[in-house]
Amino acid sequence: MLSAELVLTRTVLVWAALKLDEQEKQMMAQAGVDSADFLAYMARDESEHVNAGGNFSIEVIRKCLEVMQLHCVSVQSEEAKGVIADPTSEQVLMLPFSCQFWRDM
Repeated sequence: MLSAELVLTRTVLVWAALKLDEQEKQMMAQAGVDSADFLAYMARDESEHVNAGGNFSIEVIRKCLEVMQLHCVSVQSEEAKGVIADPTSEQVLMLPFSCQFWRDM
């Protein structure tokens, strides 16, 4: 069971998404604010890190976990084989509230 201080709230996730968006904007601007890539980036309607439905990118989740000194691994990775065999060996197991989001990716 996660303690309350380790729960990722929507507010924390939105903050991380905005922070990542700002970092990307700064990186894109380094090529020049008049460049075609920067102008196309700025013309986007939506963040790459959170969509209108409130789903967050894996980068947002990873960023939040890093702050808590945790890391995210794919269940398909070599590192996860032991976890799949014995999930009780881990301190945290994170699953989405809705699997529909992951099926749509």
